[in-house]
Amino acid sequence: MEPPRRIFEINTVFRKNQRERRFRTNRISTTKYNCLTFLPKDLFFQFSKMANFYFLLLACMELIPQISDSGGSPVMFMPLIFVVSVSMLKDALEDYKRGKQDNEENNRTTLACARGDLEFR
Repeated sequence: MEPPRRIFEINTVFRKNQRERRFRTNRISTTKYNCLTFLPKDLFFQFSKMANFYFLLLACMELIPQISDSGGSPVMFMPLIFVVSVSMLKDALEDYKRGKQDNEENNRTTLACARGDLEFR
């Protein structure tokens, strides 16, 4: 039999009516995003990179016809949107895989024992 990867003790120290004294759950979560926070958080991370912020600034300055070489048409936005979109897609796939691994780890069998019942060798 393969030994379990995680071993934890059941909370037998406190009574059930002492909710504030219970231990936290043993679930693992390494994901950065959820469905609601993906777009704002990832856009913030994308434009906190200096190169992306620089090209965003140039693209916004291109909208001003007096200082633009393109006559006020936003030429820089298309490459910037492409680069940011590919990077966001990569981040979404990585986070999805991370969440899948978390679920596998959280649903794995564990050995639960009362305090003091298990001797570590």
